[in-house]
Amino acid sequence: MINEDAGLAMSIMMLGQATVMLALQMNRAGMLPEVDITGWWNKWKKDRRVNKILYKLKDDTEVQNFLTLPPKEQEGKWQKLIDTKLNKEDKDLLKLISRDRVKKGKI
Repeated sequence: MINEDAGLAMSIMMLGQATVMLALQMNRAGMLPEVDITGWWNKWKKDRRVNKILYKLKDDTEVQNFLTLPPKEQEGKWQKLIDTKLNKEDKDLLKLISRDRVKKGKI
């Protein structure tokens, strides 16, 4: 039983090693796309911050009342309303929060 387990473990290790070697060769040949982990992480954090704000806004009565107004009355007032709802840290996300995302509840 021990000898059979050692053979299985050795096969798994060799398969892992072959996979790594294949990935390295594909990367050198330009077949794998460059992954910008820092950019992906920053985008994920920003999306998470926006989603938290959207979650708060979907239950805000003032925002919901504003969304029931006719489009002509809403013109030019959306960002002013949302600006009053944001913290100092979240002011950079002002343009990422749209009426449609709040109205449809897309979080």
